Amino acid sequence: MKIQLSQQEFRELACGEAFDDFEQVETSDWEVDYYKWQHCKVIVKQISTGKFFSYPLARSGSPYSDYYYSYEDGGVKLTEVKLVEKQVITKTWEPVKEEA
Repeated sequence: MKIQLSQQEFRELACGEAFDDFEQVETSDWEVDYYKWQHCKVIVKQISTGKFFSYPLARSGSPYSDYYYSYEDGGVKLTEVKLVEKQVITKTWEPVKEEA
């Protein structure tokens, strides 16, 4: 399921002034791409349905100047997501314990 938001609705959502039907649940850390581009993923909950949605957020600039955010170009589609638990197995090299 996808929800299309207008530029204004998305601006309100992205700025933490979410309109009444959404609440922000989680935001990933900003990842830097090509020096001045940064990306993160935001998870929101639609209160009326109990469903969760994600949207990408991008910005360019620096903390020393203004940031330009991707939502300034127009609206965005929220993509429905669900929380999935995954088990990750890693392998590492460790010293062998000597026998006494």
